[in-house]
Amino acid sequence: MKNVVRIFAAFAVLGFIAGCAGEKDPVPKKEDAPDIQVIEENGRSVTRVNCNGDINKLDFRVRTSDYWKASVTESWITLSRSSGEDRTKITVRIDSNTGSGARSGKVIFTNAITRNSAELTINQDASERVFPKVPRDMMLFYCGTPSLRGDYCTENFFMNYLVSDESTPRYLFDGVLLLEIWTDGDKSGSFMGRGYANLYSTKNQIDALVANWMNKVLKNLDSAVAKAKAKAPTNMRKEKVVLMIPWLPYTSNCDYWGTVPGYKIDWSSWSASLDLYKWLIRKMMDDFASAGFENLELAGFYWPMEDAELSAAHLSEMAGFIHGLNMQLYFIPYYSESFVKPIYSCWQSFGFDYCYLQPNYYFYDVPREQVSTACGYANRYGMDMEMEFDPQAYGPEKLDAYITIFEENGVFKSKNLAYYQSGQGFVWLKNNSHAQYKRLADHIAERHIEVYDK
Repeated sequence: MKNVVRIFAAFAVLGFIAGCAGEKDPVPKKEDAPDIQVIEENGRSVTRVNCNGDINKLDFRVRTSDYWKASVTESWITLSRSSGEDRTKITVRIDSNTGSGARSGKVIFTNAITRNSAELTINQDASERVFPKVPRDMMLFYCGTPSLRGDYCTENFFMNYLVSDESTPRYLFDGVLLLEIWTDGDKSGSFMGRGYANLYSTKNQIDALVANWMNKVLKNLDSAVAKAKAKAPTNMRKEKVVLMIPWLPYTSNCDYWGTVPGYKIDWSSWSASLDLYKWLIRKMMDDFASAGFENLELAGFYWPMEDAELSAAHLSEMAGFIHGLNMQLYFIPYYSESFVKPIYSCWQSFGFDYCYLQPNYYFYDVPREQVSTACGYANRYGMDMEMEFDPQAYGPEKLDAYITIFEENGVFKSKNLAYYQSGQGFVWLKNNSHAQYKRLADHIAERHIEVYDK
């Protein structure tokens, strides 16, 4: 006769999650015990959980004498099994309920031998969909590859972007966008695009990217914000962070990419890739929450393909998932007359919450008027703007054109702004005492005061 494995349950809810309560069932006598049960830490079986409308993540164990499997009845409930020796543990994640009313779903656990099942009913209240406030001034940082970037994105480095260089410092950038192009250690793949030589970043490389963001880059930023707020007092509660979504292929042979326990990987299927995108987005959210940053808040995610790449239907499906997590989706397309109708005029149809237009004047031999034209498109189609500069490579004169044209078109007064600096351009301006540093820093500091301190 097979022995029933006796295991005490662990019921862990993340520190940022509250409001779930299981309805207790009595512990059955040994001779009456079913051959499959879902249990919590006190050894009692649980058949029903009531949750608030926020994201909830719950850990249970399954007590059974045989192999078992689990399934869900609703897409807003997802499961993950332990990949270690402990095969009894299961994590149940409930996405935020942004609907108008309460909802209910089930997790069904089945004994693979006897076919007996145990059901766990999930009831969830509705919650109001409240997005974090979009950053007013968001600087782009390429901080993902330590071996390629070195000591870039240290605490002292970030201080250059948080407080102005003057006798009475003022607070500057209220948001950062973390993104990356190359995989760590080489250029065999690309996080942002379709890859080079048909190679894509692997799961291990993406894991390393996210780990570096959480354990080093954002840790440095968190401590820098604390110092900056003491040096340049502000009513801003937390610095806002936007994270890039690394590209996952769905039309290529990518068997080398890796595996995720509990997920079927089929690169010919968009739906399978969408499941992996969901896994990755949840992972970044959970890792950010677990890090316990005191001065940072996650404002959303950035889609790195500047020509959109996926169809409107595919992206809107991903955006819907992101919105269900009470997060925003950001997009920064480049300037192209061919994009006016398919992207600029209908960027909302892709599911993007914020769209910043790149004028692409800084890096190319194009007329100065292209910046004005880009401002016109942004005004016409409700887009925000990106400012681009690399004074070390191209000189500060083109940056002066951006500042002047943005002033003439009311961009500093009416738009959210993203800033591409090609490395450490803002620090270079500051260290070389260029007039453009003071012009730009004055605008950013005043915009910060207007939003947070008036």
